Amino acid sequence: MILSLLMLVVFAALTVYGVVPKYKAWVKSNHSYELLSNAAGSTVDLNEQINKMDSELKELQHKLNGDSASLPFKQFESHVIGQLQEVAWQHNVQLASITPRRGDRVDMFREMLFEVDISGDYFDIHRLLKEFRNKLGFVVVKQFDLKPGNDSAKKWLDVSLTLASYRVEKN
Repeated sequence: MILSLLMLVVFAALTVYGVVPKYKAWVKSNHSYELLSNAAGSTVDLNEQINKMDSELKELQHKLNGDSASLPFKQFESHVIGQLQEVAWQHNVQLASITPRRGDRVDMFREMLFEVDISGDYFDIHRLLKEFRNKLGFVVVKQFDLKPGNDSAKKWLDVSLTLASYRVEKN
């Protein structure tokens, strides 16, 4: 009985520490071989794949940074102000004030803050924020204060918000 239990333990140890790792390595190498043989035998041109991936990369960078990825910090502020003014005109929102300032450094990113006061219809303000995010890339609304406007005939809202944009800061 003891001898059969000892044989069972030895067999289990050989299986767990010998056979299973070798089988996993074989499956992984077999998968790699299949990928490489498919890539070598495919009729798709590698230059076409590279161009496709390059365009996807540019699209993702634009989604993250918007049109302002290559601008210095001073020009970035004026670019954001101009974009916000343009979008406000498009969406019938009155831009009262914009105050740009530098925020904190977060890892390798520099936070750029824009304190913005706007007035307009609720849906116009919503479209403005959506369009602004599309134009400038990754923008976070850090603070949002919504109050009824002074002009009750127009039923406008007065909004104070702080927008944060994060850019890679090069040392």
